[in-house]
Amino acid sequence: MSLAGRAGCALLVTALAACGGSADPAPRDTPPCGSALPYRGALPLHAALPDSTWPLGDDGAWLRTLVPTALANDLAAQLQAVLRETGAPGATVAVGVPGQGLWTQTQGLARNAPAAAVDDNSLFWWASVGKAYTAGLVQQAAQRGRLRLDEPISRWWPQFPEARHITINHLLNHTSGVRSFNSGEFETQLPAGMYHSPDTIIHTVQASTNLFCPGAYWSYSNTGYVMLGRALELSEQTPYAQLMQRHVFDPLGLQHSRVIEPGVATPGLVVSHPGNLPKDDPAQATPFAAGGIAARADDVLRFWHAWLTGGLLPTTTARSSFDALYPMFDGTRSYYGQGVMVTEWTDEQGRARRWLAHLGGAPGANAVVAYDPFLKAYVAVAINSDVSAVATARTLLQTLETWRKQQALE
Repeated sequence: MSLAGRAGCALLVTALAACGGSADPAPRDTPPCGSALPYRGALPLHAALPDSTWPLGDDGAWLRTLVPTALANDLAAQLQAVLRETGAPGATVAVGVPGQGLWTQTQGLARNAPAAAVDDNSLFWWASVGKAYTAGLVQQAAQRGRLRLDEPISRWWPQFPEARHITINHLLNHTSGVRSFNSGEFETQLPAGMYHSPDTIIHTVQASTNLFCPGAYWSYSNTGYVMLGRALELSEQTPYAQLMQRHVFDPLGLQHSRVIEPGVATPGLVVSHPGNLPKDDPAQATPFAAGGIAARADDVLRFWHAWLTGGLLPTTTARSSFDALYPMFDGTRSYYGQGVMVTEWTDEQGRARRWLAHLGGAPGANAVVAYDPFLKAYVAVAINSDVSAVATARTLLQTLETWRKQQALE
């Protein structure tokens, strides 16, 4: 069966696109507001996640072992098939099975014209998956007393619309009403394809009205995560990239992870391919804390395992990030918490499925990291083209499930 024909492949296409640049809804409950408001969106919040959703806590020792050879061969063959069928230049992927081990490969081309192959040091852009990293830094800073989740952004931007009522938590879960800087209305002031500094983005958006009163609705805002990155820098008096290295990369031993910085070379960074054509993009540093991570898939999988099992944050803090899950887009069965996503679908066998995840997408780049409670497995995929990382991740996990069934018969 072709990749395009697999069940669930099209799920969250809208969400992926929005992670790279969502269209803002029409203004509702137009500010001034006077206060934050309770959520009043058309769709309800997600119900509390059952205990069976969460991975068992472990020390991650299995991440230092390899999956059985037969499974590794099946996964490698499937990845080759995905690249062949879709025409994607390259991909970095990882599948982690607690108790059995880790499989990871980076295959294909870093650039397709002129052709340049990837290698073990190639880093892929994870786009909005980087928001989960930023959220982790924010939670850590809150634990150190550098900021509070209920703190208003007036501490840093007193002139921003509704600054006294928008909190760090509103920015984390996209309920601030702050417009996303990459929505169409800012294309003249912040043209695509050019680098724009965090302060330029914030000051440009500050001159516009907010979409709605904080808390009332949900709307994906890259600006909000740029503001979180600057709030961290101002609170800690340390650049965002250094904070990420000090509090995430180094403690977790992530040696193939970098923050993309303006004017700083990112060794091994592959080229994005919008429309399957290579494009050297000077604006990759623009998303900043909204999506500036370059990494290999095994590093991203290790990060996600640490997030969910207490290696990055206390387990209670990590789980609380999923307490209030806002419906992201009508009909997609996708929800957003504090820098985390939950996606749900029905598979070919009619089984209800769920991922604890974060997705990322931009022209010429797609990414996802997820934990699958049904299979009790982790997956991370980044592709340097518009090919769906979600579909690829589903295909790899389907390969894992098939292998398990074969093992049970032997």
